[in-house]
Amino acid sequence: MTISDITKKHNISDATLRNWYKLNYIKDINNITEEELEQILSMKEASRRNKKNSSETTIPKTYLSSEKSIETLQKILTLKENYKIDVNTLLFYTIKKVLANKFTEEIKAEVENVLENIDEPDKEFLASFEQIHFDFSIDDDFIGALYMSLKSIGDRTKTGMFYTPAKVVDLAISKIDKIYSKNNICDPACGSGNFLIKIFNKLSKKFSEKEIISKISGIEIDPIAVLICKLNLYNLTKDISFNDINIKCKDFLFADITNNFDVIIGNPPWGAKYLPDYIKKLTMKYDESIAKYDSFALFIHKSLKHLNENGSLIFILPSSIINIEKHQAIRREILQYSIKEISDLGRQFSEVYTDTVMLKMVKSKSKNHTMIYNDHKIEYRKIFNTNPYTSFLIPSSDISRSILEKIHNADSSFLNSDKIKYGLGIVTGNNKDFISSIQEKNFEPVVSGKNLEKFYVDKKSIKKYILFKPENFQQVADVSLYRSLNKILYKFVGKKLTFAYDTDGLLSLNSANVISLPDDLDGYYITAILNSRLTQLFFDEYYNTHKVLKNHIQHFPIYKLPDNLVAQIVDFSKEIIKQKNYLLHYEDIENILYANLELTNNEIDYLRKNIN
Repeated sequence: MTISDITKKHNISDATLRNWYKLNYIKDINNITEEELEQILSMKEASRRNKKNSSETTIPKTYLSSEKSIETLQKILTLKENYKIDVNTLLFYTIKKVLANKFTEEIKAEVENVLENIDEPDKEFLASFEQIHFDFSIDDDFIGALYMSLKSIGDRTKTGMFYTPAKVVDLAISKIDKIYSKNNICDPACGSGNFLIKIFNKLSKKFSEKEIISKISGIEIDPIAVLICKLNLYNLTKDISFNDINIKCKDFLFADITNNFDVIIGNPPWGAKYLPDYIKKLTMKYDESIAKYDSFALFIHKSLKHLNENGSLIFILPSSIINIEKHQAIRREILQYSIKEISDLGRQFSEVYTDTVMLKMVKSKSKNHTMIYNDHKIEYRKIFNTNPYTSFLIPSSDISRSILEKIHNADSSFLNSDKIKYGLGIVTGNNKDFISSIQEKNFEPVVSGKNLEKFYVDKKSIKKYILFKPENFQQVADVSLYRSLNKILYKFVGKKLTFAYDTDGLLSLNSANVISLPDDLDGYYITAILNSRLTQLFFDEYYNTHKVLKNHIQHFPIYKLPDNLVAQIVDFSKEIIKQKNYLLHYEDIENILYANLELTNNEIDYLRKNIN
């Protein structure tokens, strides 16, 4: 495949592909194979898992707004390594220097109360430390950036602790319609205060610091982050007492909040790994279904309870909020109110591979169904309510939307019957131990994703063999699924859908998953529908992912056509499989489907030009 093929079909940028080429993940940048792509995506997934246990630390460069801040931070961290200074001691002396003449005995006591076991460092360290010129922007949470730099990626991943890049904070704050001193503004997971610092500085151009401090607040579970947040705001003021700054050390999900807010803004934790005891507490506090929410969804749920009528919620969230099935419940809750804007921000966190979005909504049951979606004004409510899983995906063009409406209106069934069985291909646990490149005695061919073509398994390309002893493998499906003579194999990884009909009971690895059909469903017909441009369009617009999941396939429409048309498609499908050439009758099948949906010439041209 070419770069343009992959960027179009797999949503991977040109720059990313070229970087993979530089790293020797790809042999030929002008001819990238599906196998190479599959291996890279699997490797990236493993890398994400490893980060959860990583002891590595990094400087969150995007969190800071100036290079000078980063340079100062690097000097401090270098001294830490040279003199083996512990975390709390380093934080103490950094705070002391940042606050300068505001570091009173009262503040010292507050800091020492939180940062326990502060050591007396080496005199040489202190002399070197004093020589560092602390140069950073007043918009920067400099102490918080240091604190983050001292915590391991593994620790931060487990708690969902990834502080928001400066430019993303700026964007979110710009979405507050009008900042008045009368607004009550809260960040419910404020960390060390990057949102609140910028809000304070913005308000300070119009209002007194006393007015501002009385109206902004934060909640944070980490006591050190709470200390830093309060110190940051205290350091921006002239006549405000440290104790007047309203930052509470609490767990927002369990906090007893007695007042509501006009604006709730921030970046709630994503994917926090809760321990069993904590999950029990959640179940006691919330309905059992809500307690199963992801951490960010729980924050949305509770925030909506504490917004004033017509109050705004502005959150930075993982892109999974848009269309992943397990977040359907929180999407439905959001749809009870008014969505004002969804913006795709791409990948913003250097330590996290997940793309991000900004959600702005208002606690209002207004009948206005218009919102801004990636800079375009759309009527969203009908689209979202009819999408699979109530996903927040918008068709990429008017013509796509028109085709999808016709698909929705067509007489169709779905592959979600209990009679249809789905299974993963074999996961050996270690292919080197179980897979042979030679067909030894009692070994049989095993299919991988790269052996699948549209409609058929390319048996000539199979180069792997396996001694099938299910008890030896890490994970296997029910043996009857593999041995089924009416089954479809499909590529698990790849945005280009590939379904192959198998009547030989072939074994497959987990890059080629299984759909076992009952005898009353014609596999030739279903394979043809699944490989159609219409199904590819449906997948592209509603799921937008490189993984093909069971619950995606269960929502793909299988059109109920007259018997004579079904028979024609079955005959075409059989001939394609026999001749091992899907192009032989592909357009014949497509034309039958287009005619059934009454597509216009423009719609047909769009599919042929854009969906391959």
